[in-house]
Amino acid sequence: LDALALDRLFGRPHVQAKLVHYPAIGRDGADQVDAGGLGVGAHSDSGFLTLLLQDDVGGLEVMNSAGVWVAAPPLPGSLVCNLGEVLQLLTGGAYLSTVHRVRRPGPGRGRLSAPYFWNPSLDAIVEPL
Repeated sequence: LDALALDRLFGRPHVQAKLVHYPAIGRDGADQVDAGGLGVGAHSDSGFLTLLLQDDVGGLEVMNSAGVWVAAPPLPGSLVCNLGEVLQLLTGGAYLSTVHRVRRPGPGRGRLSAPYFWNPSLDAIVEPL
């Protein structure tokens, strides 16, 4: 692959960043049952790449190739890198988008995360390389 092969997709990249708060489960646990204990259900990001900064509460889970949910605990000074559906399309499935979900934290303390989404230009035509 030529070093500049992806430049045409990122002339004016579409980037987004946000701060996400996942409230703690109530002390009686009733809201955990209603929501299945999830802050956000299983999904993969639609873009190219997501960088995620987590606090120290945890709750992020990633589905491995065997279809098993694996905890992605926060590590001090680290970022989580999720591959998106655009990257999966570009590579013809050689690299799969990261399926992930977030469990709500237990009683007492909410969870904060800050995802940064790196996506192709909005007018880019994306097709397998």
